[in-house]
Amino acid sequence: MSDVPLAASIITALAGLGGVVVGSLISWSVQAHLLGQRIAADKDLAEQKRSDELQLAERKFDYESDFHAHKRRAELAEQVLVDFYRFADLMREIRSPGGFAGESDERPRMENETPAEASKLDAYYVPLARILKQSDFISGLRAKRYQSRALLGEPIGVAFDALNEAVWEVRSKAMMLTGAVRRGGAAFELHRDLMEQYEATIWQRTPGDDDPVEPTVKRAIEVAERVCRPILEQKNDAASIRR
Repeated sequence: MSDVPLAASIITALAGLGGVVVGSLISWSVQAHLLGQRIAADKDLAEQKRSDELQLAERKFDYESDFHAHKRRAELAEQVLVDFYRFADLMREIRSPGGFAGESDERPRMENETPAEASKLDAYYVPLARILKQSDFISGLRAKRYQSRALLGEPIGVAFDALNEAVWEVRSKAMMLTGAVRRGGAAFELHRDLMEQYEATIWQRTPGDDDPVEPTVKRAIEVAERVCRPILEQKNDAASIRR
């Protein structure tokens, strides 16, 4: 009979221990589940953070790339526009009727030149000498043609075409007038109107008169402004945003 209470105590103790074990297992399971959820959440958060940082880095890279590409275009646009403004002034200087001592000193001389022929040849040589003097600048501007087409767009090519046309008109007409003098000058009598037209090409007309070269120079400036100014305005806007 004494064994019955002992057995009951053992059973009760075992039941209590089992309850503790089961409770511990349940608690551990819950904690493990919560820990797993937390780890998963932390992993998701870390991945999201990495994704956000990557997207931010990509956007920053794209912005910097776009900014520097536009900066490069804007720098070229500014340089090209300034050069075309200078070119317009140079063409007026090249075609200025006024002369300076020594401008025709490099002209090739003929042995049998008369004083009248020498005077005309000297005058017609002046625009050629002035073009030659500015040849480095003109060649430098021409050298920007293909880079300008690539970065600023095809329409800028029209400005360079006008530049070449203006220079060629002055140079070719000065050479034709020189050739007419060296052939005896008969063309000045037989083709007076044509010779006067050639002279109007190499010499700048007074304001208000029809000028055969000034419209070509003006076209070059208008095209350069139409292409370059919007790019320069975008540069100013971008610089304001960046600040």
